[in-house]
Amino acid sequence: MYAAAMLQGIGFAIPACSFCTFADSIMSIYHCSDNYIPSLCRFAEMADVMGLFAPNPLVIVAGQTDDIFPIKAVRKAFKDLQAIYRAAGAQDQCKLIVGPQGHRFYADLAWKRMLPMMNENV
Repeated sequence: MYAAAMLQGIGFAIPACSFCTFADSIMSIYHCSDNYIPSLCRFAEMADVMGLFAPNPLVIVAGQTDDIFPIKAVRKAFKDLQAIYRAAGAQDQCKLIVGPQGHRFYADLAWKRMLPMMNENV
């Protein structure tokens, strides 16, 4: 997520079970420190970070029953991210897929959504 937001050479991204609001996910539990930049939530939300990736193709992957990144808060953050992509004129380049279970990468669902987007941007 952070690499996609900051590095210009990345052309598409599929963050898997890592996108939500800070308050409802990694700030609500004891969690590994690689998911957060100290004090970032005072200035930005995850949607703001991923919004830096616009207008590049982005597929957010979530799990319906993910306890670490709850789907209700994922949908809230995604709505905010959609507004950023819309403002960049790239609303069709930002998608959310929700797998039927918990915290994992739903590769088949993610690539099914991403590959057409990549082909459009070649």
